[in-house]
Amino acid sequence: NAVFCHRFQGNRAKQIYKLAAHFLREFFIGEAKLAQGPPDGISGFTAEAVSPDSHQLYAIDTTDNALVVINTDGTAPLSQRQVFNFNTIPALQGATDIAVGSTLASGKQFVFVASPTAITVFERNTSTGNLTLIGSATGTSGFTTLAVSPDGQHLFVSSGDRQQMTPAQELSNDLGKILRLNLDGSPAAGNPFVDQGYPASEIWSYGHRNPLGLAFDADGRLWSSEMGPKGGDEINLIESGANYGWPKASNGSHYDGTEIPDHASDDGYAAPKLSWNPS
Repeated sequence: NAVFCHRFQGNRAKQIYKLAAHFLREFFIGEAKLAQGPPDGISGFTAEAVSPDSHQLYAIDTTDNALVVINTDGTAPLSQRQVFNFNTIPALQGATDIAVGSTLASGKQFVFVASPTAITVFERNTSTGNLTLIGSATGTSGFTTLAVSPDGQHLFVSSGDRQQMTPAQELSNDLGKILRLNLDGSPAAGNPFVDQGYPASEIWSYGHRNPLGLAFDADGRLWSSEMGPKGGDEINLIESGANYGWPKASNGSHYDGTEIPDHASDDGYAAPKLSWNPS
């Protein structure tokens, strides 16, 4: 899955997240390395994902606003590559990330694409490699990043607080949350708040500001990069039911200079494993 392949404001933030992405990829995940830079015929991309059988690469082309599917060895002529133009799919405007599920008994896979207000699902036929658009689930959340669990059974979705702050501490919405879903989009059994009904039943963790990256390490642990306010960017180990404090605790400050209590060992919130200030 793509990790931290997003646009950030400020060169320092870009450098920090690039280093964090490299750290997570190379030392935790052990993914096969892709060639440096975009594949031939793609002028720029925000996210990429490789199919579980390693035969196809899915890339979100930022220049042409499209999802492009190519062979991982790059041998397929450009004319044979599948292209889904996002201009004809309103839910995919501003697409931010992509993830590929495991192969089902039917020989098909789900391919998920996130945009700020929707999760769009494609179905891939593993025999032909063809993709079919299934549909989109839209909402008002700040969806940014996707990750499929190592066992291929669950989809994790990060959602920012859309600068509303307070909802991140509430279980009555999915702003400022990381969600854990079945591949069909339903809340997954075993979620920590499943007994509180929808939408709490979708929530895996909460108290996030902008969790802009998700990645599983080699031990199956889920990590997230989170953009703080003025300072306080974080790397978090994501655990079931944990509250990461936003906006009650942060190692950064509000943009107007108002201070936010730093994380403390006795504040009841999950503290970041790493944080930067300034960032």
